[in-house]
Amino acid sequence: MSANPQLLAGIGAVLSIFLSSVGCCYGSVHAGIFSLRTNEFSGCLFAFAPIVITGLLSIYGIIFAVVVSEEMDGMNQADAYKCFLGGLSVGLSCLVSGLAIGWFLQKHLSSSAFRRQRPILNIHSSEVPLIRSYEEVSEPTGGWGVIIVLFFLETIGLLGLIVAFIFMRGLDVVWEWVQNLIDWE
Repeated sequence: MSANPQLLAGIGAVLSIFLSSVGCCYGSVHAGIFSLRTNEFSGCLFAFAPIVITGLLSIYGIIFAVVVSEEMDGMNQADAYKCFLGGLSVGLSCLVSGLAIGWFLQKHLSSSAFRRQRPILNIHSSEVPLIRSYEEVSEPTGGWGVIIVLFFLETIGLLGLIVAFIFMRGLDVVWEWVQNLIDWE
């Protein structure tokens, strides 16, 4: 008994959308918490960049599903297994990427929580304290360093999409497409 090729390809497309959306949702929850806690300190760019970065994860799954759905007609069983494997590749890499982004943002916010405690200042000392006010202590750090780490964590999902296209088309076809893209100018 052989499997229906369209069913296998469809399951691969559904897995890519579902798993990448779960990773996107997990990362977006922690990105939303991060943006609520850092918006007043570091501005809109640094606060909402994690939400945009995690949103790209679900787009990777949708891109793969659209490509698979266009090629479903006349697909043989070997190509269907390649689409199924590619869907797992995109979905699992985006899921891992979303979990890593959520974990990083959660740890980043909890590591800055120890700085929220009011510093104990000795009133009778003539020394100037290193931290002068509570506001300097409670500000969560956000900035380019956080965005760069999130960008590299999001790249895991992009690499899963690239690997899925290599599974589907073969390395020679993907390499030829990249060369044509570079020579496009």
